[in-house]
Amino acid sequence: MLKDGKSTLPTLSDLDFQKIKGVLYDLSGIELDLSQKIMVQSRLGSELWRLGYNDWAQFISDIKYKKSPNLTQSFINLLTTNKTHFFREKKHFEYITGVFLQNFIKTSKRKLTVWSAATSMGHEAYSLLMTLNDCRDQLQGSFDYRILATDIDTQVLEVAQKGIYPLPELKKSLSPTQLSKYWHQGVGKNIGLARIKQEFLKNMKFRHLNLNQNTWDIPLQFDIIMIRNVLIYFDKRSIDQIINKMSLLLNPNGLLIFGYSEGVPVNIDGFNYLGTSIYQKENDAHRKENVPYKKKSPVRVAIIDDSPTIQKLLHKIFSDDPRFEVVGQFSNPVDAIDGLRDVKADVLTLDIDMPKMSGIEFLFGPWNLLKIPVIMVTSHSTTEGGKAIQALDLGAFDCITKPKFDDLKEVSDRILETTWVASQSTVITKKNLPEVSPTAVLTDAECDHSLIAIGSSTGGTIALQNLLAGFSKPFPPLLIAQHIPAHFSKAFADHLDSKFPFQIKEAQSGERLKKSTVYIAPGGQQMTLGPGLCIILSENTGNLLHSPSVDLLFDSLLPYTKKMKIVAALLTGMGQDGAQGLLNLKNKGVFTVAQDKQTSVVFGMPRVAIQMGAAHKVLPLNKISKELICAIRNSPHGRLKDFAEK
Repeated sequence: MLKDGKSTLPTLSDLDFQKIKGVLYDLSGIELDLSQKIMVQSRLGSELWRLGYNDWAQFISDIKYKKSPNLTQSFINLLTTNKTHFFREKKHFEYITGVFLQNFIKTSKRKLTVWSAATSMGHEAYSLLMTLNDCRDQLQGSFDYRILATDIDTQVLEVAQKGIYPLPELKKSLSPTQLSKYWHQGVGKNIGLARIKQEFLKNMKFRHLNLNQNTWDIPLQFDIIMIRNVLIYFDKRSIDQIINKMSLLLNPNGLLIFGYSEGVPVNIDGFNYLGTSIYQKENDAHRKENVPYKKKSPVRVAIIDDSPTIQKLLHKIFSDDPRFEVVGQFSNPVDAIDGLRDVKADVLTLDIDMPKMSGIEFLFGPWNLLKIPVIMVTSHSTTEGGKAIQALDLGAFDCITKPKFDDLKEVSDRILETTWVASQSTVITKKNLPEVSPTAVLTDAECDHSLIAIGSSTGGTIALQNLLAGFSKPFPPLLIAQHIPAHFSKAFADHLDSKFPFQIKEAQSGERLKKSTVYIAPGGQQMTLGPGLCIILSENTGNLLHSPSVDLLFDSLLPYTKKMKIVAALLTGMGQDGAQGLLNLKNKGVFTVAQDKQTSVVFGMPRVAIQMGAAHKVLPLNKISKELICAIRNSPHGRLKDFAEK
């Protein structure tokens, strides 16, 4: 059609928007909602006008019936979101190199195959290329790899294939070594740009692919599939179909990696969840070929909170994730007692202060008959910190602060991940753990120039009490990084201090380490060891997921490994924080321990450490303190390697 001289774009009606929504879903599986109407009008309106359409109806009809392949693809391109950057969600790349590749090299001699399934402008694909190539160089070429990078948007795929990016963007995300190794910097009219060096592209292939197609025509099996921050645009049915097809293209023990913004989008049989949105396919030699993975039944969640607002918010958080089903909502524990017998919940969320019966009273009494994992969702107030610690002491799985408007996404993701892990965990209380007797006492001389470091997360508040019961004065300074919300760490330290005959305190910046003192890292801050054996506290910066970070604490001890006798242990917890730091310490001669599966509330962090070879010994919780003390006693020098090899 020819333009008719009109100077304004036709308004996109709700009816036309619904038609566009239906066409986009049919073509790509991407689902729009009404909040995106303005975005749709803005992006498609200029195209409608450029092509000479007078109204939306004909424009939509031509796309729907594919009058022009170019028009249809342009329509998809315009409604695809492509915001990304290099090494986005860095923990994924760290897990690939620190854990997965180490095991792959030991067990396989074939070429590693990786699929970047929504590569967008290529940032993810080139991040993978640099990660794998650096690792291969460090291991002296002990493996080879190939990468397939696909996307539905042909325009961004063309950008990705060219491999040209603004130099400031690269400098922001890459090290100087990576920049010089992999990128040619432009000169003359190309100054300010950089291009990937062509010799590295031999391992990379780009392809246009619509994930919503019935068949993909991909003749490869993969060891790693990245499908990050794209499934949020699909409906539940499309997500299930995509993941089922991907599961058939993934080798046994392969990784399926989602984006943080999706939480964990699906819950499928045959995969183990490793934390931080990473799934590992089980070794499925027993499965028949081409049998799809069936989706598990949703985790049944009951909410106990006297605030209607919080009830509605939690209900929405769980209902928006296909892994969960809210089966009950109660305003206090008394009303919940009878109801819980009927709804058969897998996990409870529980407030602390409620009418008729508090959350603490519920844990003291009725809960002992249910033994369902409980997640405390409580306020930010310091006064509730002590009650939250008491709840954890009684066996609550974890404690999460109630979401506020400014941290809704972050807290929502944590609630979902914690609930999912809790549903697969065994309830462990102090009663379940063997008692620990104090170990042999060290001399003051043995404590001099010695240090103990501990990292823990979910389940750590009970585990640390068990561990500390094995210490008697004197002992070396003991540094603890426990994942805990801000405002709760002081209450936790005070709670522990009241139970033991030695000082346990929340660490303060600038204080020098003392013997027979336990230092708890403040929640929401990073704790490291600085010059003069003084504690340094700092705000969380960079891409660290946790504050306090166990990895950061452990790495801060590396400069002292030749001068001091250091021992370290990694206890129960979700994810992988501390595993790399423990390995770094072990490589410097530090004696290292990981908690075993049987006594861990969540066998996440210690499991990753064990897989990485970061632990000299894997021990039940009640034996760790004795082993750490013996390591210090039996090593007259700063390095404990000889003891560890006994």
